[in-house]
Amino acid sequence: MSTLSRGPETLNHLFRECVFTCCLWSLITAPPDTISYQDLDFQSWLKAHCTYKAASYTNGWSTMFSFTIWAIWYFRNQLVHNKHHSSVSEVKDFVYKKVGEFNQALNSPSTRNSSITIHVGWAAPSSGFIKLNTDGSALGNPGLAGAGGVFRDELGRWILGFSHHVGHTSSLAAELWAIRDGLSIALSKGFNKIVLETDSKIAMALIDKCNCDYHSLGTLVTDCRILLGHIPDLQIKHIYREANAVADQLAKKGAKSTNHFVMYNSCPTDLGHILYSDIIGNLFPRTVVPI
Repeated sequence: MSTLSRGPETLNHLFRECVFTCCLWSLITAPPDTISYQDLDFQSWLKAHCTYKAASYTNGWSTMFSFTIWAIWYFRNQLVHNKHHSSVSEVKDFVYKKVGEFNQALNSPSTRNSSITIHVGWAAPSSGFIKLNTDGSALGNPGLAGAGGVFRDELGRWILGFSHHVGHTSSLAAELWAIRDGLSIALSKGFNKIVLETDSKIAMALIDKCNCDYHSLGTLVTDCRILLGHIPDLQIKHIYREANAVADQLAKKGAKSTNHFVMYNSCPTDLGHILYSDIIGNLFPRTVVPI
């Protein structure tokens, strides 16, 4: 794929004009009515092909086009970084192979109608543990944001709750604030056996293994990690939002509040029905795709 490096490497040159790319496109069978796209600027050309739909063309041109674009970029990088040269024919065969694999996977029985309905709800912690549910809410993402959390015992009884108005930020930042606040309160109250539940997989991943040295939320993540290390017996779990309703409402209270931080020694009246629903074990349907 040596010819890709000739000439100024603009995106338009790489994907449309260089000799190698032109030869490749000549081997990829495109719908006849896309010939007019050649007069478009690069972005319009890209969008037109990627969104192409026509009843008379049943082989999925937008898919073929997208894989060809990806292949050009992939083999360009193989050339530039690994000095690996490929022929036009090899790249063309690669494209058709990947499109075939994609279509086969898309149409396989395992990917058709694979979603299932499960029933989820809040579950009490084991004896001796306190469950901390946390959540974050941003009205606009980014927007006015709040963090919230609730501590409950093995019978589902309210121990302590909080709402925190964290200002104008993202929902992810609010999720991390909620975890940080909850862990900080747990330490201050001497809660040593904690089950922490959050419905944010991203927040969990950041805390678990992300290198956050240059992450915009790195300070919050570091705070959470430090606090986690000070709790002797801690379990962290991801739950679905249907099982996190009390914390969700506390986070929304925080987002809308004019008070910076509010502690609730008892359940707010407007959340009583949600707390009761959790205590009696109500379950709610959720559609998921099995892993």
